[in-house]
Amino acid sequence: MGKTGVRYRWVVLAAGTAAQASTSAYFQGLAGVGPALRAAHGLSLGGLGLLLACPTVGVLATLLVWGPVVDRYGERPTMAVGLFGAAACLLGAGLVDGLAPRAVLLGLAGAVGASVTTASGRAVLTWFPSDRRGLAMGIRQCAVPLGSGLAAACLPPAAGRFGVHGVFFALAAGCLVAGAAAVALIREPPAQPRAAAGPVSAGAT
Repeated sequence: MGKTGVRYRWVVLAAGTAAQASTSAYFQGLAGVGPALRAAHGLSLGGLGLLLACPTVGVLATLLVWGPVVDRYGERPTMAVGLFGAAACLLGAGLVDGLAPRAVLLGLAGAVGASVTTASGRAVLTWFPSDRRGLAMGIRQCAVPLGSGLAAACLPPAAGRFGVHGVFFALAAGCLVAGAAAVALIREPPAQPRAAAGPVSAGAT
């Protein structure tokens, strides 16, 4: 891999980290607006817990399925489907008022967003050599607390100003931006040159 490829691997890592952070924002960050969700739907604490668990249920239902999809179609299209699909689901969750449709849409957002976990990890592994993968994967994993932390800091003010609808619109916008970045920046690493053939033995004809 040439110098350009060595530099570009960090671009891929940044795009993958942003993608993972955008999904972590709604996987884990919705707890920051728990009081607003309780007030909007008249939920008990137990009911709120079930609503917040919906994205995780979606992730658990499809995470293993996305692995073969990434293997067959590659990281960029899989991440695009996941992030744009999650954005559509979150936009829908912001447009509806009922508890049941919102819960279903959150579950679907988790189901499609699970693709990002698999695809972004594979992208990093294919671009980084074995002696740098631990560092690269550690950076990418920082996206999980980063996304949930940003959501915890930003979503409550959004809920206070725009209501719970604004919360889901903000999350959808984050996935749209991350999806556009993935389409623009994620690509396959350059092909490695084949090893030169060894010397022909004296007895070869």
